[in-house]
Amino acid sequence: MIRIVTDSTCDLPPDLVLRYGILVVPAVLNMEGKSYRDGVDISRADYYARLPGLKALPTTAAPAAGEFEAVYRECGDAEVVSVVDMHCQGFL
Repeated sequence: MIRIVTDSTCDLPPDLVLRYGILVVPAVLNMEGKSYRDGVDISRADYYARLPGLKALPTTAAPAAGEFEAVYRECGDAEVVSVVDMHCQGFL
């Protein structure tokens, strides 16, 4: 079995994630003094709704290495293909 792992900045359509069982590690969004996991603690719709009212632009961070490690462990003995967009800066 082969498992595909990526992070949320790749913006894969939800139907594609479900169809192929792709595991998505959430990126971190820092906004108004709080950190949110993309797609877990905050939706894209909520992010874009709040954006115009922010005093400072939000920042993003890649998921911690431990987040990927946990997902890789979930894969068990499966072969893993990990696709991460190194040029993407998150939401912005």
